[in-house]
Amino acid sequence: MKRTFVLFPFFVTLLGLWLVGCQPGTDASKGDGAGSDSLWTRYLERYDSDVLGTAEKLAANGKLLRGSAGLPDTARSVLFQHRAALFRRENQLDSALRYLNENLTLTQALGDTTRIADAHYRLGFYYRLAEEPSRSLEHNYQAVEQYKALGDSIQVGRKSLNLANLLNALGNYSEAETIAVEGLEYIENSPQVMGSPELRNYVAGLYNTLAIATKELRNYPEALAWYEKSLALQPGREARLNIRHNVAVVLTHMDSLQAARALSRELAGDSLLNDPENTRLRARIMDQLGHIQGRLNLPGAEENLQTALNIRQDLAYTQGVLSSYLHLGEFYRERSPARAREMARAAYDIARELENPNDRLTSLALLIDVVPNPAGYARAYTRLSDSLQQVRRQTKDQFAKVRYESEKNLRNYLIARREASENSLQLERSQNRNLLLLSFLGLLLISGFFIYRYLRLRHRKREIQAVYATESRISKKVHDELANDIFNLLNAAVAFPRKNREELQDFVNRLDQLYQKSREISRDSAEIPTGPKFKTVLSSLIEIYSSETVRIITQGFESIPWEAISPDKQVNIYRALQEILVNMKKHSGATLVLLEFRQEKKNLTIRYKDNGVGFPEEAPLRQGGLANTGNRIEALGGRITFETSVPQGVVILLTLPV
Repeated sequence: MKRTFVLFPFFVTLLGLWLVGCQPGTDASKGDGAGSDSLWTRYLERYDSDVLGTAEKLAANGKLLRGSAGLPDTARSVLFQHRAALFRRENQLDSALRYLNENLTLTQALGDTTRIADAHYRLGFYYRLAEEPSRSLEHNYQAVEQYKALGDSIQVGRKSLNLANLLNALGNYSEAETIAVEGLEYIENSPQVMGSPELRNYVAGLYNTLAIATKELRNYPEALAWYEKSLALQPGREARLNIRHNVAVVLTHMDSLQAARALSRELAGDSLLNDPENTRLRARIMDQLGHIQGRLNLPGAEENLQTALNIRQDLAYTQGVLSSYLHLGEFYRERSPARAREMARAAYDIARELENPNDRLTSLALLIDVVPNPAGYARAYTRLSDSLQQVRRQTKDQFAKVRYESEKNLRNYLIARREASENSLQLERSQNRNLLLLSFLGLLLISGFFIYRYLRLRHRKREIQAVYATESRISKKVHDELANDIFNLLNAAVAFPRKNREELQDFVNRLDQLYQKSREISRDSAEIPTGPKFKTVLSSLIEIYSSETVRIITQGFESIPWEAISPDKQVNIYRALQEILVNMKKHSGATLVLLEFRQEKKNLTIRYKDNGVGFPEEAPLRQGGLANTGNRIEALGGRITFETSVPQGVVILLTLPV
């Protein structure tokens, strides 16, 4: 039993430690609470401040980044993003890209697909600003694929729009068309997207991107169809003006000049163009209207073209000025060759300044048409055209490689994630089996402990009942046989003749003492009434030991519900008090005894205290009758304690569950 009781706490401790070890791991980088939160809050206030300049914000960002050991990795990711944005304001794109690449490495280490996708998107955007199209393509495509893996349809649509626009800008119109169509498959029929005016703009953007791609591929009817689908989404007034202007441009390419002129005239009269915010759009519409009028030989063409040029020059809109020079060059080609050459050379100079190969080709084509000796320009056109075609092929090849590598990496990632998931599931199952086994063993040990304890208590209870039955039998035998025999012998002695009177009297006295002892033994071992009578019986026991020389005081006796206590416990309470009182009478020499009774929750407490001589220092506290008393109480789940530190007498405390 002792071994079981000693091993049980050890087992519980071991099981607890194992369960703690099985809990999901905590992030060691989560910071240390209020201190980190306070630093982070102060930093965000400085970053969002309208007062501090970029240099102060960069200093605050760098300081926190250097001391970011107490911050979670997600906060460090935000710090990298902020630092990149601040360097972008300073036009230091190399530094911005450095921190965005560090951000990507961090998010990949975290294994957070959402953050990885966002990191790729940011890199794609910044690499486009840095005029590194191949790197921009790679990261934009990765962003799309990561969001596909996440199943985030809205983000797939948004990032597909970015990628398709980039492909259009690079002249890879076929791939732009493919990506835009794939993006539409994710959001075009989504109730969530189509029910939100803000999200519908992304659908309209994809339609517009498809229209541009198909227009550049000279598939004009399809381009018109995409523009019509974009208009059907009822965009804002300014967006409708832009889209309808694009329709007019496509109609011009289709040589549907009368329809294009009617639409451009209608757009030019829109009051929205009077808003200074829409001055650039006004110039576009006026330029296109003048170009159409010039092709139809209608009055007002030169005026509209010149008005558009003036507006663009006032706005310092270089790309727009280039477009105006090209349209004016076409207008003057037949009407004034000298002015045409002037416009064509001006357009070519701007195209070279902007380093835009498409505009350079268009300018060279115009120069070839208007200069007297175009051979040099023709050779330049051929070289540039060949170079541009080669670049476009390289761009297509690069994008094809990006798609292949990305899809391969994504497949490998998904395979690795599936394997990790399977391993995690297998580990979890193993842990669950171990936990079940340990729980079963624990339950077995606990059950064994309580069964053992129950059997032991039942055995001790049977022993007490056997002792009680033996005591009752002895009492009856002493009363019925021994005491009666002594009484008969005593009566016979009294009837003896009067001789040797003194000896006879001594004999009678000794017989009487023996008779009284037998009566006491009979009483002490007699059967004890239980149930409703027990209270009276116990009170009588206390009164027997109270005399002229020993005063017994009781407290709380009447407050105890004695009849509610089980019979076996009543008997043992009686025997325990009887043994204590007998011991008091024989050994203590006490003149005053206090018996205090209390019931607290489910325990009955009896406190005995006297003013006697106490226990001898060298004597064991539990011996003889008191040992029996302790065994009786403990057999019923109670305990007996002796207070030895009192200055005089004895204090005994009995506690018994009732």
